[in-house]
Amino acid sequence: MSTLPDLRGKLTDEAKKIYDDILARRSVQGTNVRGLYIPLMNHPELAQLIERLGYYLKFEGKLPRDAYQFIVLSIARKIGVVFEWVDHQKSACAAGLSDALIDAILKVNRDAIPHPYSVILDTIDVVLEYKSVPEKIQNEMIKIYGVQGFLEVVTLCGFYQMVGEITQAFDVPLPEGVTAPF
Repeated sequence: MSTLPDLRGKLTDEAKKIYDDILARRSVQGTNVRGLYIPLMNHPELAQLIERLGYYLKFEGKLPRDAYQFIVLSIARKIGVVFEWVDHQKSACAAGLSDALIDAILKVNRDAIPHPYSVILDTIDVVLEYKSVPEKIQNEMIKIYGVQGFLEVVTLCGFYQMVGEITQAFDVPLPEGVTAPF
């Protein structure tokens, strides 16, 4: 088991300022500091930069909340990152994803994924294979979400791969009492 210490009680003044800033920003949105940010506080400047990008994509980006949460759950399921799945499942429901859609993502039942989510999934598939997005998919994504939304989808693929790598590399635990769904 590979973990890094939880330094939140032993932070330098500068690191404490960074942590408090992260906590304050997330508290405004009704969330807290958990998951990858705990091991990342061993490198506060890196934690701050990653959090700023994640915060932007999650709370200030161009994508509708349902699309954002669909992307997070889909990537978590595709790359096998249980922590992100568990961390986002309630938010996905709150964003309007139906239980049936969440179940389809969990069971990798592509036939049960309706438009426009199916186009997002096509994009994720291509991006996670490190291939060029076919023009037909790109055009459909831009038609639905605009160029900026499309760019955010591609960026979220890389961002959540990184998040998954950090949570997996340092064995970030699931919340107490939660069992892994896959």
